[in-house]
Amino acid sequence: RRLRLSCEWYVCRWGVTFPGSSVFSLQILSPMAEGLFHKAIMESGVAIIPYLKAYDYEKSEDLQVVAHFCGKNASDSEDLLRCLRTKSSKELLTLSQKAKSFTRVVDGAFFPNEPLDLLSQKAFKAIPSIIGVNNHECGFLLPMEAPEILSGSNKSLALHLIQNILHIPPQYLHLVANEYFHDKHSLTEIRDGLLDLLGDVFFVVPALITARYHRDAGAPVYFYEFRHRPQCFEDTKPAFVKADHADEVRFVFGGAFLKGDIVMFEGATEEEKLLSRKMMKYWATFARTGNPNGDDLPLWPAYNLTEQYLQLDLNMSLGQRLKEPRVEFWTSTIPLILSASDTLHSPLSFLIFLSLLQPFFFSCVPWEVIFP
Repeated sequence: RRLRLSCEWYVCRWGVTFPGSSVFSLQILSPMAEGLFHKAIMESGVAIIPYLKAYDYEKSEDLQVVAHFCGKNASDSEDLLRCLRTKSSKELLTLSQKAKSFTRVVDGAFFPNEPLDLLSQKAFKAIPSIIGVNNHECGFLLPMEAPEILSGSNKSLALHLIQNILHIPPQYLHLVANEYFHDKHSLTEIRDGLLDLLGDVFFVVPALITARYHRDAGAPVYFYEFRHRPQCFEDTKPAFVKADHADEVRFVFGGAFLKGDIVMFEGATEEEKLLSRKMMKYWATFARTGNPNGDDLPLWPAYNLTEQYLQLDLNMSLGQRLKEPRVEFWTSTIPLILSASDTLHSPLSFLIFLSLLQPFFFSCVPWEVIFP
């Protein structure tokens, strides 16, 4: 709500990375924010990504953390609130590191319903949007969650990790294995398939589904896939990582042209500087007009029923129906099989399936710790 109050002026708002972008994606679904946002840019994160939904046991655990912090009874929420209002910003930051996460709350006012339902029912004010992902969104996950498979993974270990993350019933893991690992035999190929799967579930498919709902609600949507691995990571990230999560940020904000304390992109090539200039112009033009296209820029078509999107790379091109077989797998194949088997109790859409996924929280280990 504070974010909503801070935006009571004409503003084009965008979020970057899954916390910022997904939180903003939630904002534009709220009826209380209607009229405050006129355009939206969502980079690598949308409202329906799984980690934003908290489960009852997690809420209870976090409440106990807050109660212990305040020395109060967890059953008295008003007393806890009074306590928190007396704490300094430093104390609140310390507390936030102990709790699992701040997730969304369906309170009947700011969120009258789950974001999944608001999208599917078109119960939101549609505004022009840029929505996009990078082509290796989970390249950063390996050193954070499973450094033991940096050099590769066998199928057994990969499926074990998938079950722990997605909680797909064991008897159906063969479906996932067939989709992502059927033609992969080496340890590195299986590792790469695992990364693709995680990127699809947590970033790519939610972004595409969100783009479709915003499009169908009547507003122009422009979709992109960022595909360039920044040269500055040559010595700090392993060669198998492509365009990692948040890699586009240094291009959007002109990192190659910043100096001193705000340097973001040392050693950028002339080609990378040109890509950055183009992306800055796309973003700025969209912020002004609601359409990213300009006379001297490659055409970026709206994401209509043909589902064309812009491939942001040193050599830009257009793509169509990004990862269509994988989208079909997660939106139709898996839900229908689980539904038919009574694992779930009703015919199931991808949105319902996503809402059932166990949230997956990431630690913040920098690459340099793994690759000094």
